[in-house]
Amino acid sequence: YGLKGKAENFIINNNKAYIVNDENGLIVLNLNDTLKKIGSFNTNGNAQDIVINGNTAYIADGKNGVLKLNITTSSNITLEKTYKTSEAKRLALSSNKLCVACGINGIAIINTSTGGIKYLKDNNAQDVTINNDIAYVANGEKGLLSIDLKKEEVKESLSIDGFVQNVFFDNNLLYLSNRTENTFIVDVATLTFKGYIEASNEKRIYKNDDHLYLLLNSSTNNIKEYNTSAITRSLRKKASIDIDSNINDM
Repeated sequence: YGLKGKAENFIINNNKAYIVNDENGLIVLNLNDTLKKIGSFNTNGNAQDIVINGNTAYIADGKNGVLKLNITTSSNITLEKTYKTSEAKRLALSSNKLCVACGINGIAIINTSTGGIKYLKDNNAQDVTINNDIAYVANGEKGLLSIDLKKEEVKESLSIDGFVQNVFFDNNLLYLSNRTENTFIVDVATLTFKGYIEASNEKRIYKNDDHLYLLLNSSTNNIKEYNTSAITRSLRKKASIDIDSNINDM
């Protein structure tokens, strides 16, 4: 399917692909019908990330904040609420707590039941993931930050060289991509280093079974694949795939 603009992220839900497409908002494709477009929503901002809970989607829409959408009917997606956070970059949801990475404006924790917002400032939040009511934040030049979502306060921090811009959780490990350094692997229980991958400046991190996929944020738009079945000091690279330089315009 040909998209206009730049696809930032997507979620597969009920055989539908929900794609956040920067200034083009949200696009919904039917995966059962050769990627037929069945819905869209103009967010009026720069759609960067999406999480879905039942018939509700939350979209990080840049300076427009966070949008709460009713996606019950794909052909008639409606706006239910706008949370006026500082610039919204990435999202993670646990129960009724929506954690928003707001860049230099820190972290916003939205209580989706009450609509209340709490800010944890003095941070440089680039990305966020959640496990067992603990949010883990890729905190730029400040490394890694963990937040207790029940108490809505900082729990721990880990200093990491470089600029941490992505975080991905899988099987008790955190994968932290770094703009200038290697991609680090951290044990979530102890917040200690387990190893690293000789790659930097990833745009996104994905994992499927024992395979880790890194989308590099570069002019060549490489996808690198790693085998993670045995975590060592430096993981063995399985493959490197060159993809078209116009991936953002597909």
